[in-house]
Amino acid sequence: MSRIFFILFLALLATACSTNPKGPRGKDIIPPEELIDLLADLHYYDGIITHHNDMIDNRDSDSIDLYAEIFSKHGVDRFQFEKSMNYYAFDPANFERMYEQVVEILNRRQTELSAVTMDDPEIAEPENIWDMKRNWSFPDDGANELIYFDLPVEGPGVYTFSAQIRMQPHDFSENPRVTLWFWYDDGSEDGFRIYFDEKSIIKDGRLRNYTLTKELADTSFTRLQGKVLNHSNPDSIWEKNADVYNIKLEYQELDISDIN
Repeated sequence: MSRIFFILFLALLATACSTNPKGPRGKDIIPPEELIDLLADLHYYDGIITHHNDMIDNRDSDSIDLYAEIFSKHGVDRFQFEKSMNYYAFDPANFERMYEQVVEILNRRQTELSAVTMDDPEIAEPENIWDMKRNWSFPDDGANELIYFDLPVEGPGVYTFSAQIRMQPHDFSENPRVTLWFWYDDGSEDGFRIYFDEKSIIKDGRLRNYTLTKELADTSFTRLQGKVLNHSNPDSIWEKNADVYNIKLEYQELDISDIN
């Protein structure tokens, strides 16, 4: 919800720089009950975008497009929204009561969604398909081990890799990164690959979370392969200085009949 709260902050900040809009609401001011519904929708869909950050390209432009669609759904424009936020922000007590109703709506939606998820047997929990050890330490587990893996594809679905990695500043890896790809045999030497977006590993001695997600709909692919600690060093004698914890590779089934 960070972007929505930023909009709220700007609206509140504007109260310090504007003339108090006394008097009855003008035609450009959204009625309280309609603004509450609008804010609930903005928060709800903003949360969806944030949750799927690693799955969405051009996230900022998609967010702007989505907000425009929500404004259109409620029959308002951005000017009316900002003017209304400024209007109601001049009465903090009332504005807080309005926001309590927004939170109630969001909580109710979350409760309803959780109930549907629990009651629907076709909504499966993600399955962790990682079959190697989950924790590694270098150089103890190999001077410059890549942690290469090669797993069968489970089927159409969403695949999410996650791990906690601490790489020391004195690690000798060049361009350290997490690299994953889907593969099938097309007769070529390396096979045909579709890559996840790579994640660069930061060498600062801090334990950081790394997550890569990609949806697979093409049933031609048979393998999911990757290098958890990929590097660009030429073959030579050198050492990594890194720790990797809690590796997961989760699979969420996808119903291909729902794919457009």
